[in-house]
Amino acid sequence: APAGGLASVDAAVCTLEKANSLANRLLEEGRLDLLAAVVVDELHLIGDESRGYLLELFLTKLLFLTRRPGAPSCQVIGMSATLPGLEKLASWLGGRLYSTDYRPVPLCQMAKIGRQLLDARLSPLGPPDSGEDGPVGALAKPDLPGDSDQVGALCLDTVLRGHSVLVFCPTKAWCEQLADSLARIFFGLIKREGSPEGDGLRATLDYQALLEVRSQLQASPAGLDPVLGRTVPFACAFHHAGLTSEEREVLESGFRRHAIRVLVATSTLSAGVNLPARL
Repeated sequence: APAGGLASVDAAVCTLEKANSLANRLLEEGRLDLLAAVVVDELHLIGDESRGYLLELFLTKLLFLTRRPGAPSCQVIGMSATLPGLEKLASWLGGRLYSTDYRPVPLCQMAKIGRQLLDARLSPLGPPDSGEDGPVGALAKPDLPGDSDQVGALCLDTVLRGHSVLVFCPTKAWCEQLADSLARIFFGLIKREGSPEGDGLRATLDYQALLEVRSQLQASPAGLDPVLGRTVPFACAFHHAGLTSEEREVLESGFRRHAIRVLVATSTLSAGVNLPARL
């Protein structure tokens, strides 16, 4: 807590654990009226296996203490971009629900069936041989070695345009295998003389930044994972709960800095992690 406690500041930005501790202290000192508003960012943490119970306990405590007759009022504002069951949670909090589908970057949803891309209404987005650029054009090209489902082609097209890709897989093993396969595809193209794709990869990948990411992983307490040792030099990596928090932080930072261009992850990454992906 800051010198002088909460009474010396107007706003305290803190972790969930610290917020719970500060609320307990105010309660013990009979000064809960100092707390006018509580803003909970990443409210979906309430479903987290390790910390969710603490957030639920903290909010339950606030609701109970501020709903008694004569109790000081405290406004609770929860925010999340990935939270399901909003109506139930709003009802539990006794609050009003505000939701918006505004996005600073438009979201385009597509489904891939074979070599055909469909839009959100399942209407075809042009035949594979239409000569279009982007994902449609990428699927029209011959399969890359070891890329029978064209995931590598979609990733390559996006990377060559200077952007990044997130790929979600159902299991940790699948994440590692796919990251390894994509790195092998990129490696094969880079070493191929006269390949436009290889020339494009050599021009767009930041090898100095990738070496830095690899060095940071090597210096982490867990050491350098063998699969990441093979994939990171080619701007590919995996991300799942089997990694340490230090490893995940290094990989997320590398993706944000545009060093790692393809991150293959389980759904744990999708909860509250803001990463700049085009595809």
